[in-house]
Amino acid sequence: MNRFEEVDAKIQNIRDYLALREAKGIHVQRVENFAWVTGGLKNYVTLNGVQTECSLLITPEKAYVISPPSEFDRLNAQLPRGVFEIASHDWDQDPKTVASKIVKSRCLQDSEKTADYLKSQRVILNENEQFRLARLGKLAAQALEHGLQQATPDMSEQKLAAVIAYELMVRGVEPVLVIVSGEDNFRSHHNISGQGKTGTICMGIVCAKLEGLVVSLTRMICFRQDVQLTEQMQRNTAIDAAIINATRHSKTLAEAFEKLVKFYGEHELDAEWRKLHQGGIVGYKLKEYFASSSSTVAIQEGMAFAWNITISGTKSEDTFLHQDGKMRWITHAPGTRWPILEHKIDGQTYGRPGILFLGRT
Repeated sequence: MNRFEEVDAKIQNIRDYLALREAKGIHVQRVENFAWVTGGLKNYVTLNGVQTECSLLITPEKAYVISPPSEFDRLNAQLPRGVFEIASHDWDQDPKTVASKIVKSRCLQDSEKTADYLKSQRVILNENEQFRLARLGKLAAQALEHGLQQATPDMSEQKLAAVIAYELMVRGVEPVLVIVSGEDNFRSHHNISGQGKTGTICMGIVCAKLEGLVVSLTRMICFRQDVQLTEQMQRNTAIDAAIINATRHSKTLAEAFEKLVKFYGEHELDAEWRKLHQGGIVGYKLKEYFASSSSTVAIQEGMAFAWNITISGTKSEDTFLHQDGKMRWITHAPGTRWPILEHKIDGQTYGRPGILFLGRT
């Protein structure tokens, strides 16, 4: 499937929805929806932007890009040929008004009821999106692991976070979130990188974006051997491997979540899952659907998952793709020096990153 075919299929999908709603058009303005329809293009300029510069209008007959002149050159170079017409507007005009004038009626908006429909479609990644996600995952893992290996105990959390952000950006990846939790803060579930020192134990957390898609991952390093923490990481990754395996056997996200709670209990860690959200389905947003006991969304092949398995002081987090009946590790950079803890479940071996001992002080 080439990009033209991908975009055309998505537009036809939207037109089927328009027919069901008996609507004259849908105005697509949200960052995640614009990226999904266009095969990964950006409709914003600022890093991790929310305010959009251009939008889409899909009608039963035509597809438009609604844009100020400042975006014309970029869009003409990036959009697949023969799919969209460009509808110009002055920078101070409301794109919603422009869309309504074209169809001579109020359009559906992707911030309303239509948002649920679009989300249900974009979380099932096609072959092009799966390829793009795999490329992003490898780059993000390389960036985080290479960045953390440049740490020293006296480096501040903020400086190390900047190093990791740099490693992402030089690979063409957007740093959506970079958190470094040093020795004084690594047991905190939601530390914000500050002037505290990396110290002898450090956790690095990254959420990264490329071509509209987002992945999440976490890695830990230490400068001194800690037997207790190493044993805890073994349990932490065992729970993570168990829920990754269980995901492919679960019918709904709620069913998977109930198994996750059970896995914590088997390790006598019943209280830990309550301290922090446990992840869920990812794609064009950091979390498309959070996992909980009320998450009724059906689990299907083509969905990506980032579980957030955490015990105070350790964390196991990567992005996996439900593909061909298996869970494919996406945020993985083969050949790195990171220690891999292997867990065998149901005839499958799941490798999970351990704590990298750098051995210098």
